[in-house]
Amino acid sequence: MASATLVPYNANGAQTTFTLVSTSEQKSVYRVASLDLATPYSLEIQRKLTPVGAKGNDVVSVKIQRVERNTGTNLLCAGSVKVEISIPKDTVALTKAKSLEMLGVLSSLLNDVSNLAATSVNRTALVEGRDL
Repeated sequence: MASATLVPYNANGAQTTFTLVSTSEQKSVYRVASLDLATPYSLEIQRKLTPVGAKGNDVVSVKIQRVERNTGTNLLCAGSVKVEISIPKDTVALTKAKSLEMLGVLSSLLNDVSNLAATSVNRTALVEGRDL
């Protein structure tokens, strides 16, 4: 069952509250409730799970999208970030610990928390279209 709210940290060290607006077996959608419906800030978690005992991979994607209105032109613009996680059902070779390690590396590249040893330099480079 999906959580009623998700409260991750944002780039300013504060937290943003996303409230569950819909959920199904394959997808959960959250949005910041205080924002206008025309300019949503949303978070979507989609799951494509293979049956137990089957070969292949489970795939989970996390998409964050924000829409803002340009006050000069009155036009809407949207930006998004999407991460796809593909985990094989065969966990003998690629263990859960190794999958968690890969997520840790990604978290470190995108996180400012000192114990994850990254800075905003990496996020800024990505936003500006530069290499890390």
